[in-house]
Amino acid sequence: MTTTIKQTYTPFRIRVNDFISLEPVTTGIYINKIFGEYFWSKLPEKYPKNYYFWAVNTRFNVFLGQSVAFRMGTKTLGKELSFFYEFNTNDLYLISAFGNETIGLKEIVGLSFGIRYRVF
Repeated sequence: MTTTIKQTYTPFRIRVNDFISLEPVTTGIYINKIFGEYFWSKLPEKYPKNYYFWAVNTRFNVFLGQSVAFRMGTKTLGKELSFFYEFNTNDLYLISAFGNETIGLKEIVGLSFGIRYRVF
């Protein structure tokens, strides 16, 4: 099971008409946590002390992207529906790439597509 807490910042919008808005810049952070026996939060006893300095079940991420938002009607539950894409990376990828010239951007940057449903 995976859970994510995400905060998105959209500095401005471009209104196309009464129902469509473009969000040319979206950025933010999110924390992703995986639950299960293969994704531990504390170093198992089988590893020497400080063998890994991170928990494999939690990642801190940053992203940059764009989206297009569609305002929903007044008779529906919810405010708008957005389609987005984001370029993202996480703490472990950045730490691994820092000072390591063999790791390039394509190894540490991911591309995500999604649908966002805003209630408020």
